[in-house]
Amino acid sequence: MTTSEMTIRQIEGQAKFRGTASGQTARTNAQREAHPGQTEEDQDEEIFHSFTPASFDLLVPKLKLKLDSVRLHLDNLPPPTAFQSRHPQLVSSISLLTEWSDLLCSSIIMTERELSFYSKERDRSIIIPYQAISLHGISGGGVDAQLYCQLDLVEMIASQRRSLGGTGQQEEEEEQEEQEEPIALIITPEEGDRSTLVQEIFQAMSYCASLHPTILPRMEDQDDKDDHHLLEALLDHDTSTEQPSADQLSVSNRFQPY
Repeated sequence: MTTSEMTIRQIEGQAKFRGTASGQTARTNAQREAHPGQTEEDQDEEIFHSFTPASFDLLVPKLKLKLDSVRLHLDNLPPPTAFQSRHPQLVSSISLLTEWSDLLCSSIIMTERELSFYSKERDRSIIIPYQAISLHGISGGGVDAQLYCQLDLVEMIASQRRSLGGTGQQEEEEEQEEQEEPIALIITPEEGDRSTLVQEIFQAMSYCASLHPTILPRMEDQDDKDDHHLLEALLDHDTSTEQPSADQLSVSNRFQPY
């Protein structure tokens, strides 16, 4: 995955995917004309045998889950200017998140590569890499169920720095930034059985996040437990009688769920 693909970004149209009956539409007309009769699986096989692992991003990612009519809400968003001096590359990410907050999206698309939300009205998608999601869990129950996530932009920046060989003073900055309040991303299905749909999003998130482990050193086990307790405390304010069981809470990517 390239550095640009590890950042929150916006693309035109809907994110491409394959793996379902509708997945065949991911091939463009140009691809069909250049390779008549060739399936996406045939093209995948050609890439695996003809290119280096760095070229595997050419593959159209497999779809894990796609749901329509989902609301995206973000809390604790800092002003974009807060990162202007330290991390100018984050300014655009924060601006994008601000623009998309509280938007009723046409669909949520979860592929094995990344998470995206599509707006038919804008004909745009916002892409959120799984590496940026440090925690996720189910909040509430029944008609009040939501998927709660925390975005760890510090880790995302650190991953980019490590991939470029950055160390030293940058690590000290990371320690200071870990004290900042994390951004909360809340996903709410607006149609259908909300409890069931949130469970499906949770399961897809757990699976996909496990495919993208952090490149940062693993934290100590006690810290893992502390973060589990932190997530439980954040969700504990909900007074619904349909509380999720302990196995519904998951810590993604950094703590290797499942």
